[in-house]
Amino acid sequence: MGGWVMVPWKIISSASSLLTFMASLAVFLAPISAIIAADFWIVKRKHIDIPSLYRRRGIYRYKGGFNWRAAVVFLISIAPNLPGMAHAVTPSLSVGTINRIYDISFMWGFTSAFVIYCALNYFWPATETLVQCTISDEMTMVNGVPVYNDGQATMSEGKLEAKSISPVISSV
Repeated sequence: MGGWVMVPWKIISSASSLLTFMASLAVFLAPISAIIAADFWIVKRKHIDIPSLYRRRGIYRYKGGFNWRAAVVFLISIAPNLPGMAHAVTPSLSVGTINRIYDISFMWGFTSAFVIYCALNYFWPATETLVQCTISDEMTMVNGVPVYNDGQATMSEGKLEAKSISPVISSV
């Protein structure tokens, strides 16, 4: 059986293999963290539709279930780190001087993903995912029956109706 197989006992067999594994994880986790942070703090300004996060067809499905901005940013952020990661895993592999960015892989991945994601959303915003204030899943009692406001319906004169007035919201 030829080739290299990644198994847990080989990862923790030495300190250098464990550090290489952890640094390789940072190449992928830093951009993911930055995309999530930029989306929540900058793009959405901390205003999200919480019930929609759990819906299969909620507003955060994007077009066809794919957020192209996040995918583009992820690829742009990991690409410069891949040669350095390949060299770290296989030191005999020559990748030139581009492997130096791998030394700051987390800082590069996080910073580049954060900035590029904000820029893409500034020029091509996903307006269908923006809400004016946070919508939370709050329960109200109507004639002794619990009614959950999920941002899709509102209360008017004790009856559940389609959106005609603003839903019960929490200001976070």
